[in-house]
Amino acid sequence: VWSGLQVAHLSKEGAFVRKGDTICVLDAPELMNTFEQFKTELEKIEGAKDSIEANQAMQLSMLEAQVETNQAQMEISVLDSIQLKFAPEVKQKLLTLEMEKVKIEKMKLEKKLVAQKKISSSEISQIGSRIAMQKNQIQMFQSQMNSLYIIAPSDGFVMRAEMPSFQINGGSTIGGKIEEGSKVFYTMPLLQIPDIAKMQIS
Repeated sequence: VWSGLQVAHLSKEGAFVRKGDTICVLDAPELMNTFEQFKTELEKIEGAKDSIEANQAMQLSMLEAQVETNQAQMEISVLDSIQLKFAPEVKQKLLTLEMEKVKIEKMKLEKKLVAQKKISSSEISQIGSRIAMQKNQIQMFQSQMNSLYIIAPSDGFVMRAEMPSFQINGGSTIGGKIEEGSKVFYTMPLLQIPDIAKMQIS
């Protein structure tokens, strides 16, 4: 329930209205401010999502390039291994160690690539959930803002409601005859459209 509701527009007492006419418009600065804040936050989250996706794409691209480089080194090592039996013993040991080093590096890179893909997927999923939640909140606020426009449910003559007056925090008075500028709250009667079939006019 939002505080600070105020009547911005109100149909005149006794005015005849048709079903679907706007008979009252409420002003809710607090709701409007919150709505704008959530929209701004959504833009920030969507911007962060784009940045994260670009950064992750770059990291994955770098890792894939490293995997390709490693694969080339493996192919070179295989060619070198053919010459092992013709090389001196010291040279054979060095080539063997180099081949083992390339194999270990290959395993590390493959594991790192798999892990990075999982991290990327998780981060995108999380920020996607945040965006969905933010959009749901914005839709809820939009629905509440739509309810600030009160529509006549039927044809008839408008009668402005009158409520007992009382003070709220800050000394503001709520109640009395409803007029434009009156401070109101949700569920508070503002207008009535009596059933024409049951009206008596003198």
